[in-house]
Amino acid sequence: MKTILISVVLAAAVSFGITQWFARRPPVNLHDADWLQRELRLTPEQTAQINKLAEDYRAAVNASCAKHCDARFGLSEVLGQPTVDLPAAEAAVSQMCAAANEVEHATLQHILRVREVLTPDQRVRYAALIHQQLCNMYPPAQP
Repeated sequence: MKTILISVVLAAAVSFGITQWFARRPPVNLHDADWLQRELRLTPEQTAQINKLAEDYRAAVNASCAKHCDARFGLSEVLGQPTVDLPAAEAAVSQMCAAANEVEHATLQHILRVREVLTPDQRVRYAALIHQQLCNMYPPAQP
C-alpha cells in the first residue's frame, strides 16, 4: 500500500514538473533567422537573405503596430468622454482591425518570401514548423 501511494505521488510530481516545464517554454519565433538557420540548416547565403527579409518584415509590423496603438489611444479618449461618440469609437475599432489585418498580411508575405529562399526539403520542414506554430498558438474555440 505504501509503495502504491509513493508511486502515485511520484508520478503526480513528475507529471506536474513536466507540465510546468512545457508551459514555461518561450514560444518559437519563426521569424528569427538564427533559430531558422539551426532548425533548417541554412547556408550563410540563405541566412543573409532571410535576415534582410526579417528586417523588412519587422519594419512593416512596427509600422502597423504604431497605427494600432494610435487607434487604440484614440478609442480610449473617445471612451473616456462623458458621452461616447459611437461613430468615432467604431472608426477607431475599424482602424485597429485594419492595422491587425496589415500585420497578418505582412506575416503571410514574409512566410512566402522566406519559402522562396529555401530548398524543397527545407520548405517541407518550414511548412511543418509553421503549421505547428499556428495550431499551437491559440487553443481551439469552445462551442
